[in-house]
Amino acid sequence: MKANWLLFRVPKLGQRDRKNCKRISDRSHRVNLDSEILEIIDASDRAASVYGGIPTATRAIPETADRPPPDEPPISKKATEQSRSDSFGVSPHWSPSVQNLLDRPPAAFPRQVMLGGIAFVLICGTWAWFGKINEISHARGELMHQGNVYKLHSVEPGKIAHLAVKEGDLIKTGQVLAELDTELAQTEIERLKEQISAFEMQLVQTQGAIEQKQTESRTLEAIARSEIQAHNAVIARADENTRTVQSLIDRLHEDITESDNRRQHLTVEDEIAPELLEQLQAEIKANQARVERLQPLVERGAISQDFIFQAERDLRNSQNTLLRTQMSERDNQTVDSERLFDAEQSKRDRQSRLTEYQGQLEQAAAEREQLLAQLDSKKAEAEKNQIDIQEQTQQLELELTQIQARLTETRNLLEAAQIKLDRRFLYAPTDGIVLSLHAHRSGEVVQPGQTLAEIAPTSAPLVLAANLPEREAGFVEVGMPVQVKFDAYPYQEYGLISGKVNSISPSTKPKEQLGEVYEVEITLEQNYVTENGEKIYFKPGQTANAEIVVRERRILDVILDPIRQLKEGGANF
Repeated sequence: MKANWLLFRVPKLGQRDRKNCKRISDRSHRVNLDSEILEIIDASDRAASVYGGIPTATRAIPETADRPPPDEPPISKKATEQSRSDSFGVSPHWSPSVQNLLDRPPAAFPRQVMLGGIAFVLICGTWAWFGKINEISHARGELMHQGNVYKLHSVEPGKIAHLAVKEGDLIKTGQVLAELDTELAQTEIERLKEQISAFEMQLVQTQGAIEQKQTESRTLEAIARSEIQAHNAVIARADENTRTVQSLIDRLHEDITESDNRRQHLTVEDEIAPELLEQLQAEIKANQARVERLQPLVERGAISQDFIFQAERDLRNSQNTLLRTQMSERDNQTVDSERLFDAEQSKRDRQSRLTEYQGQLEQAAAEREQLLAQLDSKKAEAEKNQIDIQEQTQQLELELTQIQARLTETRNLLEAAQIKLDRRFLYAPTDGIVLSLHAHRSGEVVQPGQTLAEIAPTSAPLVLAANLPEREAGFVEVGMPVQVKFDAYPYQEYGLISGKVNSISPSTKPKEQLGEVYEVEITLEQNYVTENGEKIYFKPGQTANAEIVVRERRILDVILDPIRQLKEGGANF
């Protein structure tokens, strides 16, 4: 076995040399121990110098029983070689390499190599059995803020007048990012403002005219009301006079009637007086006849004297009454004549006054009719004036409405123009960072709907938006751990950044050079790396490779996978 190992170490030996070496090695146990030691030392030195082989370390020659005593002279090398040649019957004329192999003694190195190999296999087997490696999927992406990126579009077509930011700038809400040409919009706004000023002036003038007409209407209405009230007062006074005259006339009629009644009464009294005298005379005659009838009876004592006295008293009373009546009749005739004259005179006066009052009454009635006619005329004139003013006011109000409508329309146009002007400015919708600008210099023409800038909000954390090839996405799930290697920060120096899969797109999207990919969002455990104790924070847009740890597998399973695949494919071993 040792000889075979020696043959393996010197591959340049010929077939004949190998056979001789084998034959000589079979007989080498018969070689004198001292000679072998000397030959081994000499052969080792020569082999090391010629082939660069492994020289045998110089060591003390072991003491043996066959070693000659120190007093004996040493056997020369030449004698030893001659002795060996003679002993084995082999020609001493070998090539240096063969002679080197022949002279080298059996070594323990093959056994050591074998044991080392066995130990290595055991260690590797144990490592392959118990050791595990991560099966990973590779994705590549760039950092961006989590959430939707704001894409700012141009609403109006136009030419860029000014760019106020550049990519990577931090911006605040409402900050102007870009400005389109505003000359036409400014001109339109100025024109609309002039129109609004003109319409406002017309509006003020029309409102003034309406107020003037309303004031005129109120004035004419007040005048007409005053005149009507005056006419009504005159008519009321005329009516009052008419009523007064009518009452006077009625009173005169009553007085005339009373005078007529009085005359009639006086006439009746004149007719009654003779009858009364005749009655009194008849009564006197009756009382006288009674006295005459009672006198004989009293004289005869048939009746009491009192009866005669009573009859005589009644006679005297009747005579006195007749006398008074006659005297009164004469006085009454005088008074009645005067009264009758007065009554006649009063009647004539009253009739004269009645005629006068009736004339006044007729005149008052005529005046009243005239006043009523004038009143109706005033009312009609006032109504006509009011109608005219109302028509004029309505016309002015119609004009005012039209002016207000045109003013409102113009103001709406102005507001739209101002909105249009405002749209000529691109404002930041939120605090963030400018990820990209799709316009880079002034003078570029943009179209409606064209994306001009992309803004990422600073309030959102940074995530890695990566593209995962379809062939790598078989076992990737949300929540799996990820090791991220940033291009800007070599992982050999700054280490790996840990993270996890936050979301996976439900379907693939085509990407150039990558084919169909899934969009994967990876959250990071930290957003910085450290250098000399100082934190260096990541920036949006930095690129990185993500290694998604899909699962842990035994090393042995990974090594045996090709064999399993071949076996499943039908290969036999």
